[in-house]
Amino acid sequence: RLGPHPELAALASPRLSTVRMMVLNEGGAQLIRASWRVPAGDTHADVLWRGNLLAQIDSETGLVLRVVQGRGLDCQVVEDHPETGARLLGAELPMWAEARALALRAAAAAPKLALTGWDVAITDAGPVIVELEPDGGDPAVTQLASGQGLLDGAYGAFVERHRDKLKKKKS
Repeated sequence: RLGPHPELAALASPRLSTVRMMVLNEGGAQLIRASWRVPAGDTHADVLWRGNLLAQIDSETGLVLRVVQGRGLDCQVVEDHPETGARLLGAELPMWAEARALALRAAAAAPKLALTGWDVAITDAGPVIVELEPDGGDPAVTQLASGQGLLDGAYGAFVERHRDKLKKKKS
């Protein structure tokens, strides 16, 4: 049974959580977005709609850039964990370099999947892949965490390139 890294347990909860790492794999694997599903409340799953928080993670450093709770009109930006009182905003996820490298290696091992979402748990024994979303996963997760649309940045450029390829192919 996997347990959370002690630093994550102190920040949020003794329950296991995952970071969704969205990787674009086109001429090499590139981590384009990362979102930590922060445990809160009495739920045992780390999905957002069950009361948990969602944090935008800086893809390079592992720093928490933004934290939200709720969805739609109920969405609120928060800075501290509602139960532990720990400061989430600005916290650095432990073992980030290792977790990031694991997701990038995994994506590189599946070169035909252009966009993947890797749910990585940072455990007391190190980073572990829990799940693969072969289409990148629910875009609402990364969009809500970051407060930005998915078509901004690297993913938008990827979509445009492939849209142009499809147009040329059809004509």
